[in-house]
Amino acid sequence: MRWDGASPSAEPPLTSSRLAPGLALAVAATLCASGAAAQVYRWTDDKGKVHYGDRPPEEAKAKPVDTSRTDLSTTGGTAGDVSVLPTDVQWFPVRGLTRAHIRETMQQTAPFSESKGIKVWGQCAWRIRWKFTHRREPTGCSVDGVALTVSAWMKLPRWEDEARATPELRAQWEDFSRRLRKHEDGHRDNGVAAARDLARRLRGLPPFADCEALNREIDRVGERVVSEYRKVDEAFDRVEYLYATGF
Repeated sequence: MRWDGASPSAEPPLTSSRLAPGLALAVAATLCASGAAAQVYRWTDDKGKVHYGDRPPEEAKAKPVDTSRTDLSTTGGTAGDVSVLPTDVQWFPVRGLTRAHIRETMQQTAPFSESKGIKVWGQCAWRIRWKFTHRREPTGCSVDGVALTVSAWMKLPRWEDEARATPELRAQWEDFSRRLRKHEDGHRDNGVAAARDLARRLRGLPPFADCEALNREIDRVGERVVSEYRKVDEAFDRVEYLYATGF
């Protein structure tokens, strides 16, 4: 028996589905920010609630979350149970021959973030699709095969007047664009990490009394994984240029 599932993106939605979305949103990347990535940690409080952030309490047994980039997630590829599609990049135009004019046109053409309530310099959303097959045995119903696919899209600015600008301004834009893309790539990589984590957890599920019960547990596990990595994305924004001024 085959069962399909998906974790859609929510801003904007890619599809509808049972599972909560994995959302990645970057407000801006700033030229003056440090090039080194801040560390995101995961910890559980005394009530069993999972938290993510860059400053865990001293008494918490926090573990670092790996948000580093992987070559696999850059252009697409396959590793184990997880396949990664090439990132779909959508460009919005900005114009001007001064930083002030570029920022002004950005307010007219940039995507609007419903969650932040402002125009943003960059957006990235990821989505996980998964398929698995059942294995029926006298002891119950278990997961036989697992296949997950990660897709992601980004919205990034394209400077239409770059060829007519001064070398200094072009150099500043190049640096800004590189930092912004690196940040958005980090969000996409969080989606890849979520898919790998989900594959590991599904593979580790024990047999269930019947396949319907197994399906419900897979939905629950998928919901939990996507929810956790959505928190990772939120924490990633808090430590990586969140509410920065952009270009």
